[in-house]
Amino acid sequence: MSNRRLGIYLGILFIFIGGMALLGNLHIFHKELPGALFFFVLFVAFAQSYAQKNSRWWAVVPAGCCFTLGTILILKSYSLVDSRYFGFVFLLGLGLTFFYLWTLRGIPPLKWAIWPAAGFLMLALYAWLEQINILDEKFLFALLLLLLGGFLIARGMPGKR
Repeated sequence: MSNRRLGIYLGILFIFIGGMALLGNLHIFHKELPGALFFFVLFVAFAQSYAQKNSRWWAVVPAGCCFTLGTILILKSYSLVDSRYFGFVFLLGLGLTFFYLWTLRGIPPLKWAIWPAAGFLMLALYAWLEQINILDEKFLFALLLLLLGGFLIARGMPGKR
């Protein structure tokens, strides 16, 4: 990166931070909105990096994280969701980010991304069930039996292995 381009990027960054600080002091926005805007700007930068060159698949992960964090700040700022669900929203966002990464068909193959996607989505489901107070020992036991039965049936089905 040339010194000229670096200077332009730093100038944009300083103007953005200064503008957000000024608007925050003028109480024009909710307190969390400048932070949300910052995360959305980062999201756009990483998404653009991936859009310019598909081999930069790694940029999808920070883009998804920034989008998720910006969304949480918007939800908090306008009290759209009870704050106890923010963990669920965060885990869901990470799970969907890795799921999207898994759906990409490119070089290198990104089949590995299904594992973090599944893990984050299962944690999101657990966090949601925990918040709606549906998790108790009897429910978990029944759910585990259903999952185990489904796994055994799927494993016994004829097909590729």
